[in-house]
Order: sequence, then structure tokens, then C-alpha cells
Amino acid sequence: MWPRVAAVSTRLSVHTLGIGTLGLVAFAGRACAPVSPSRCCPRSPRVTVVCHAESVAHVLRERDPVAYHKRAWLDDSCRPLESRLRDCTLSSDGISTSLSVADEMCHIVDKDPDGKILVIVSPLTRTIFATCMLFHRLALWRDVCVVVDPAAMEVVNEPHDLVENLGRPMEDVFEELTEVLQARNAPVGAFMLLEKLRGAASHLDADWWFHPTTPTALPMRVYEGGMDARAQRLRKSVQEHVSRTGDVVRVFVVTHEGVTCALNDGVMPESSMFVVSNFFE
Repeated sequence: MWPRVAAVSTRLSVHTLGIGTLGLVAFAGRACAPVSPSRCCPRSPRVTVVCHAESVAHVLRERDPVAYHKRAWLDDSCRPLESRLRDCTLSSDGISTSLSVADEMCHIVDKDPDGKILVIVSPLTRTIFATCMLFHRLALWRDVCVVVDPAAMEVVNEPHDLVENLGRPMEDVFEELTEVLQARNAPVGAFMLLEKLRGAASHLDADWWFHPTTPTALPMRVYEGGMDARAQRLRKSVQEHVSRTGDVVRVFVVTHEGVTCALNDGVMPESSMFVVSNFFE
């Protein structure tokens, strides 16, 4: 069953749900900047970047770093969901944390004008799941459009990455999450979003995460050195999605720690949810 949670305030304490526990906290940011006439609405939509809450990988890495690093490069797809690293899901605490701030996501857009809410999501399981939890209430009363975009996924090493950052066929992801939501008697809005996300992911190939390489191309860490390029690609991709969708008044990007760091000038943000006031500049 889903945990019973009290309504949250419009501003949550960093000490209660801070980045250290990968909780989601209230945003802080300046008003968005003026935009050029070529953009799809009179002002640029405000972009709120959201890092998913605690995952199975976070739990194992904190509990037993040695065991985590032994398994980090190995395919453990046969393991139970609650201990699998390959394209891992949210932990139990991560699910509860995400669900507990669903009201907060509604408060964030209270003063936004009428128009579309665009949610851009990394295709990995933990971000798909987090999106269903975070926006299940918002989806019932606002026009929420979703996009599943690999530009928002985590990248630590190339051309081969840790198994937690290796995707799976999207149909496998959606079948798995449907069973999880049903088993937990999830809110109706979560199922609505899952179906929207399924449709939004239909353009991805079955092996969408794989990039052809050469036999001599060994894994190299690109987490720090590739931040600027990844941030630039994501900004461009988000702008294209905004233009294509039209009438967008707010954008949420549901992503990972490394991506939030890249969008914050290489510095880990103080909270797991923040507004990037100059996102399109």
C-alpha cells in the first residue's frame, strides 16, 4: 500500500529533505528572463530541474561500497527488483519521498498562467517511476505533456557505463512499473502518467542506450570532463521540445545527480529541485 502522507508545506526544509538523502525540496530561483519573439510563448517557460530520489544503487553504495563496486559493471538483470543494479528502480524510501512531495509539485505551478506543463524525463527506470510519483496529482488538473529523452540520462563513463546507467527495452520498463504500481495500489494519476510516458517512449529503439563502438574503445570516465557538452545538448533538446509542444508555461526536467550538476555550472546544487533561470541563454 502507499504510505499515508500529510500535505506538505510550500517550502520544505533542506535539512529535512536535502541532497544528502536525495530528497526533493522546494525550488528557489529568479524570474525567467525576457525571450526573443521567435519563442513559442511571450516569456520563456520557467525550467525546474528535478533529481530523482533515492535509488536501489544509492542504498547499496551507502550500505556496502565494496559489494557495490564489485557489481557495478556486471549484468544482474536476474536479481529481484529491490536489489537489482541494472537500470535500477527507486528504493522504498525513494518511492515514499517522491510521493510525499506530489502536493508540492502542484503548489509550484499554482501561479503559472494557463498553458501546458511539459515534463521531460530520462528513459531510465528510476526517473520514469519518479515522474509517476511526483506528478500524479498535477496530471489530474493541468495539461501535462511528457517527453522521454535520452539527453536527460546519466552518463559517468563512455562508451560503456555502469549497469545502473544502462537502459533496457522500454516495453520491459513499462511492464515492470505497471506491475509495481498495481501491487502498491497506486493513485490513478500515476497510471495515467505511465501510459503517457509509454506513448512518449515509443520512438526509442529496443536497444536505445547502445552506441556502436570499436574493440579498442575501453570505458573512460567522462562525468566531469563532458559536463559542458552534455548540458549544451540537453538545453538544445529542451528548447526543441518546448517549440514543438507549443504554449508551454512550465518545464520540469526529471533527471539524475550528474545532470543536475552539469546544469548548475559543475557544482552540486544545494537541493534536488531548482529553477535554472537562464536555461535557454
